[in-house]
Amino acid sequence: MRCENFVLIDHCPLGTTCARVGCMPSKAALHAAKLWQSRQEMARIGVSGWDSLSLDSAQTWQYVRQQRDHFTESATKKTRAATGNHLIQGSARFVEPTLLEVDTQEGVVRIRASAVVIATGSKAYVPDWLAPVRDRSLTTDELFELADLPKRLAVLGLGAVGLEIGLVLARLGVEVTGAGNSLAGIDDPVIYERAAQAFGRDMTLWSGQPAQAIPCPQGWAI
Repeated sequence: MRCENFVLIDHCPLGTTCARVGCMPSKAALHAAKLWQSRQEMARIGVSGWDSLSLDSAQTWQYVRQQRDHFTESATKKTRAATGNHLIQGSARFVEPTLLEVDTQEGVVRIRASAVVIATGSKAYVPDWLAPVRDRSLTTDELFELADLPKRLAVLGLGAVGLEIGLVLARLGVEVTGAGNSLAGIDDPVIYERAAQAFGRDMTLWSGQPAQAIPCPQGWAI
């Protein structure tokens, strides 16, 4: 039994979802994609030869991962510095209302607490209807680990991160179809229409019937 003023239990990895697979690496990716896309504007300021430039998408994505690793390392160091010996890494469960068991690499740790704050955070969710094509589906947990980018991709769900990822990949040369009845959470119909027009210049937007997962017949190439 451990007696401390407080402990922080985290099943890890440390570094926060935002820094590892969310809005922070997506911003690094957006910046890289914008730099590549801006080559088309160079002619306006008298730059010649811009149309002969080429992109190594694998190197671009490696750069994004390096930035991601920098973000997570910083967040991890801050967490360890703030918690010190009060950090317990492992998965916790309640045994009693104020008693927890934590499975750690060193074994099971029991903690009696007068108060418990549960901060579950979030993680990528793959709906059951994608089961037939799960082997061809990616979450952001997996996307940032790709060695290179695919030739085409569908982004299901156009919330903030989904929209950013779709724009990034489209601007880096991936053929992207974005599907979803929402667009970055925009409620105003006029703003929604303007946003759809603007983002539709980069990728195909589909807000019609709900998406379905149908395995491709053998021999078809998609």
